[in-house]
Order: sequence, then structure tokens, then C-alpha cells
Amino acid sequence: MPEPPKPQPKRKQTRRSPTSSEPRQARPALSAALDARIWELRQHCRTQSQIARELGIDQSTVSRALQRIQEPILRELTEDVARLKACQTAQLELILSEAVRGWQRSQQALETTHTRTRQLGDAALPETVTDTTKKGQAGAPEMLARAMDALAAIRKIWGLEAQPEALERTATEPADEVESILAQVLELKTKPKAPPCPPKAPPRKRPKK
Repeated sequence: MPEPPKPQPKRKQTRRSPTSSEPRQARPALSAALDARIWELRQHCRTQSQIARELGIDQSTVSRALQRIQEPILRELTEDVARLKACQTAQLELILSEAVRGWQRSQQALETTHTRTRQLGDAALPETVTDTTKKGQAGAPEMLARAMDALAAIRKIWGLEAQPEALERTATEPADEVESILAQVLELKTKPKAPPCPPKAPPRKRPKK
């Protein structure tokens, strides 16, 4: 009786040596060079379609490359703008504080001192007399205007100011709306009425064949 065939041992799958990763290391370099070329063409105002045709790649590849390039640039610019806004806000707050202090000082009573000498009777030495007068003040309007300008500049930096068109529309909207309604009513009253439509003629009956 013949013996059954012996099972052959399984061959172990050998992995490639680490030296086979050299093409993988070349990919980032090629990708970086491609991104640099794409960005260079974009800076020359080329569209994504034009860049894709010139480099022989898909437009989606161009779009992803531009997104990778522009994201850190946009993030850095956003941080720079935020820092600049904070710095200018601090400067304007200092101007605002000084203007408010000047406004408060301008409201204080103005004190004037006048020193004079007078001779009393047969006294050998004259007497020194000091006169003090106080005059109330209404406040310097230019200081208040400077404070209001600083507040307006702070609101403008952070985009909190109202649009002039919106303010003007809000201030005149009720009157304009009333005038518009009255004009429409007057137009309807003076508009000549259209003549009535003539009645439709009855359909003609076709003769029977």
C-alpha cells in the first residue's frame, strides 16, 4: 500500500529589507518640489486648471497642495492680525484714559491766587494779603470728543461699529414707510380704471357632416 504524501512545510514570507524604503524617502522630496512649483505658479496668478495642465497633474492634486501650503500661512497671518489688534487696542485705551482724565480735570473749579500788600494804619511793615478765587468750569469739549474718537476706533478694530447705512435707514425708516404707503394709495386712487373685458363669444358649432 503506498504511503500518503507528506505535507510540505510552509514557506515563510520574507519581508523586504529596510533598504527597500529608499523610494519612499524620495516621495516627500518629490512632493515638496511639486508643492513649491505649484505655489510658484499660483503666485504668478495662474488658476488651478492652468497649473494642472502645465504640470500634467489633476486639478484635485493642485487644490490639495495649495491647501497644505496656505493653511500655515493663513494661521500665521491670523495670529499676527490678532496681536496687532491687541496692541492697537491697548494704545487706544491709553488715549481714552488720558482723554477722560483731561475731561474730568476740565470740569473742576479753576482756582486763582492773587497776592497783594497793603498798609494798615501806622504799622511799620505792610501786610501781605492773599486773595483766592474759584471759578466753575463746564468742561473742555475737545477732551470728550477725543475720548469718543478713541472708543469709536476700538469698536472699528474689533468690527463692532454699526454701518452708517443701517443707522440712516433705522432713523428714517418709519417716515419713509409712511410716505411710501401714502404714495401707493394716491397712485391707486388716481390711476384710471381699466375697461371691463368684453364677454367671450360662444364657441361656434361645427356643422355635422
